[in-house]
Amino acid sequence: MIERPVIVIGAGGHAKVVIDLLLKLGRTVTVALDKDEPTSARSLLGVPVAGESAAFGYGPDDVDLALGVGMPTDRPIQGLSGRRALTAKFEAGGYRFPALVHPSAIIGADVRLDRGVQIMAGAVVQPSCVVGDFAIVNTRASVDHDCVIGEGCHVGPGATLGGGVRVGADSLVGIGATVRQGVTIGARALIAGGAMVIGDIADDSQGFGVPARGRMS
Repeated sequence: MIERPVIVIGAGGHAKVVIDLLLKLGRTVTVALDKDEPTSARSLLGVPVAGESAAFGYGPDDVDLALGVGMPTDRPIQGLSGRRALTAKFEAGGYRFPALVHPSAIIGADVRLDRGVQIMAGAVVQPSCVVGDFAIVNTRASVDHDCVIGEGCHVGPGATLGGGVRVGADSLVGIGATVRQGVTIGARALIAGGAMVIGDIADDSQGFGVPARGRMS
């Protein structure tokens, strides 16, 4: 099976990491799309940057797409986070976002990776986990057995989730945070970098400190 070239949606730091991942997988990256039309020529790791309209010069059967926007906490648009609203626009046109797994990542048995998932360099996802649509498990993050990572979540670099953790949609677990086994983090929550979460965190809340204490955002 011949793999199709890829267009990356986004042109910032996370997009650069996604391009590097794709190149390590041997994929051809055609262009990275900036939300604003570039005023001068620029590139990311040798990939040209163009405005979003450039994507529609390719049919949905000609290319795959990869989301290069990392943060899930953008202001909602019609009930979707900014990241998910962006993907929904392209999916409505028939474009597809395959799951991407870095060659150095470790994926256990019976793991489900939904569409658009990104598992980055050095990450570990242990057996029987579910990683929802467009979620990111970032560099060297560790997700232990039987976790459920909701749609649009971002598990930040170096974060650690114990077994059986549940993370609701569009939540961010910050760099180096630790979540004790069995904890549930609600939707649209923010866990600060370095926090130690030992109890449940409600929807739309923030968790800071060691141990982390939740507060409404």
